[in-house]
Amino acid sequence: TFTNGFHPLWGVVLLPAAGLAGGDHLLLARLATLLCAAFASLAVFALYDLGKKLSWGSLGSGAALAVIVITRADLWLSLMESALSLGLLTALVACAVRFDLLVTRSPRRLLALGALIAATFLARLDLIFVLGAIGVTSFVQRRRAGHSLAWIARDLGIAGTAALVPVLPYLLANHFFFGSIIPVSGRRKTTALPTFEQFQDAALYPAHAVANKLHLPVATVLIAGGLGLVAAFFLVRRRPLLVPNTAHWDRHGVILALFAGTALRWLYHRLFMFAEAGFTPWYWVPEYLCAAIAIGWAVTHFQHRLQLLVAPKLPLRLTGAILVVVVGGGYVYLDGERERVNNQAMLDNALWARDHLPADKVYAMYDSGLFSYFSQRNTIGLNGLVGDETLMRMALARDYDGMLQRHHVDYLVTFVPPEVTLPPAAVVHEIPAGVIKGYQAGRRMVTIDRRYFAKNVP
Repeated sequence: TFTNGFHPLWGVVLLPAAGLAGGDHLLLARLATLLCAAFASLAVFALYDLGKKLSWGSLGSGAALAVIVITRADLWLSLMESALSLGLLTALVACAVRFDLLVTRSPRRLLALGALIAATFLARLDLIFVLGAIGVTSFVQRRRAGHSLAWIARDLGIAGTAALVPVLPYLLANHFFFGSIIPVSGRRKTTALPTFEQFQDAALYPAHAVANKLHLPVATVLIAGGLGLVAAFFLVRRRPLLVPNTAHWDRHGVILALFAGTALRWLYHRLFMFAEAGFTPWYWVPEYLCAAIAIGWAVTHFQHRLQLLVAPKLPLRLTGAILVVVVGGGYVYLDGERERVNNQAMLDNALWARDHLPADKVYAMYDSGLFSYFSQRNTIGLNGLVGDETLMRMALARDYDGMLQRHHVDYLVTFVPPEVTLPPAAVVHEIPAGVIKGYQAGRRMVTIDRRYFAKNVP
């Protein structure tokens, strides 16, 4: 089955690693982890450089880096496109500030701007909102700088051409082979307008996630966040910026464009993709970057006030380093431990299935990625995210029986939470003539237990 249900640049980046792995799936996963670490490191270096250009100092830059590295270390090493998109987006913002890319007249720099925009878009397609905001900001800044419309058209034409050269063939191929320039995964996740309650749930989910990790009531997290914003507002009004170079529209408009584009993207996700985008962290990459920039600015702005909270004999930088290493390291470890049991169970069961389940059969699973990859079994994803347009439309219609019959599925594998005990036949069973027994269509499931496999596979 052909599919375009993925972000293309990450697939291209993995091709050399796949060649080096030579068919060893576990080695490829390890190489992909190293690639994720490399792109996360790119984000770290780019954010540090951005902090230097904005005169944050070591404390502000350190706080921004801590936000990026510590809060979602699991996401940047998740083998998804998150680290790639974060690294390229951060590099785009940092380069735009360092080299004045939004107002430059240099053809080389304009070509570099277009290439960065294209790479960032292909790394994660829904960043188009942020990239569009950057383009509009570049036009406005050039007009403010006194550039004529003819020169603006020439400059933006150079950057736009550099961006379209790699992007346009991809979009045309999507339209030709799949009937739309939008990948099937994006079309599958698009929903009707939510109710107010659904929009509210998706909008407040980050607060719920923080409350869950800190074991605090959601109301406490919301109140603390609101008080922090109010306090920051009044402190800024009462005292001018300590660092006058922190934010200038004419020089650093790309940062305002990042925030504006991220806000527009956030609203679109909550209105048209609320069932998916509001509850999954890999949709929040630009939000994390905005948070890091805001924290870097805030710490720099209030550094003198923070010094009052530290013992006079203990340097502020040393205090920050201790907090990052001890508190941050402990958080990353505990956060990873929360998912270690389930993830290890998934891997164990996929490897077991590779050794025990027939290789010449066709399997189906709602979310088939991990099982299909490590079991090396031909597995159809019933969520419709990785398949052709027909499979995507059948998934939208919840025509699971039709999907099973279309692909002549022999085995249906369902995932159940480890604390739930189900009859063995509800987990793995052969499907005679496309009849489904015991399958809960569309249910989000977590892990599998190979004991059920062992009892029910012929």
